[in-house]
Amino acid sequence: MERRAVLLLLFVLLAERPVLSQSLNRCADQHFISGGRYLRQNPNLTTRLVLYPRDGKADVMAAGSAALGLVNKEGVSAILGPQKSGQAKFLADIAGKARVPLLTFSATSPFLSSSATPYLLRTALSDSSQAAAVASVVAFYHWREATIIYEDTDYGNGVVPFLIDALQANSVRVRHRSVISPSATGDQIVEELLSLKTSQNRVFVVHLSLPLGERVFVKAAKLGMVVKGYAWIITDGIASLVDALDPAVIGNMQGFIGVKPHVRKSPAYEAFIRRWRRRYRSENPDAERVEPSIFSLWAYDATFALAMAVDKAPPMFTAFKKPRILSNSTDLIRSRSPRADRLFLAIWRVSSLGELAGIFAW
Repeated sequence: MERRAVLLLLFVLLAERPVLSQSLNRCADQHFISGGRYLRQNPNLTTRLVLYPRDGKADVMAAGSAALGLVNKEGVSAILGPQKSGQAKFLADIAGKARVPLLTFSATSPFLSSSATPYLLRTALSDSSQAAAVASVVAFYHWREATIIYEDTDYGNGVVPFLIDALQANSVRVRHRSVISPSATGDQIVEELLSLKTSQNRVFVVHLSLPLGERVFVKAAKLGMVVKGYAWIITDGIASLVDALDPAVIGNMQGFIGVKPHVRKSPAYEAFIRRWRRRYRSENPDAERVEPSIFSLWAYDATFALAMAVDKAPPMFTAFKKPRILSNSTDLIRSRSPRADRLFLAIWRVSSLGELAGIFAW
């Protein structure tokens, strides 16, 4: 009898940002590439991953509603995604109540804690891991003061204490912290940049999401803040997605220094790149050459690990009851079953086998 693992995939598509949407779609493709490859390598498997794609709409409540509906109605066994740290934090609570593993490949906030959310797993590195690298760049150029520019979200706020500690450990004073809301108007961004321009410090450490970063950099260039005498250091949230930037925006970032995770060029990595390029060229014959981002690699590893875990889980893997929701309540009530724990343990056992760049955080 065939065993099946029902999988919920939550993925954010930003329709109003065509270039960024293409980049995110490339991440989504890795789920199908990795799952398909594992099946081809193991043709006798009785396990299959069934995808239930849902659009989180870059919104916490939308992602939560989608996850709650599918966990309750479809009885999904695992969740892949979502994109944003704030969404992952909210979904981790749902996953914990439903006893469903949540694997995220792009939620990087240090606020996401395995002790508080035991069913959350990450193939992505925590943003705290890049603090020392950023501080080393500042110290290398003998800059003694720096300003941190970050966004007012879980993603932005989580890394600030680590950046401050790392900079101070390198004898760099954090002169000012500039927090910008993702919903800030153009005038509000200009006002904040003008405040920074009038200060004596000219070294900016920037931790922003890509859409907000683009807006800030365009305004900074118009204000004459991207010229000799200024230094801009960007974290990997933007540095890893430079391919998704509009050429005009890249023109406003000349001289920027970025840090991003190093990926070891293993045989598995080289083979993946070849497969990815062939598929991308066949689907986008007129497009310029674009390489998969680190988030694509993490997405691949997350799905590959899940496919392996489902296959290696005990035969009684599918024996469980769907959760029951109380009337007029969003609280999940799931009959206690070892099924989810067995799957979680199986994922844990195979996580060290991440083919490309996955580093699972618990």
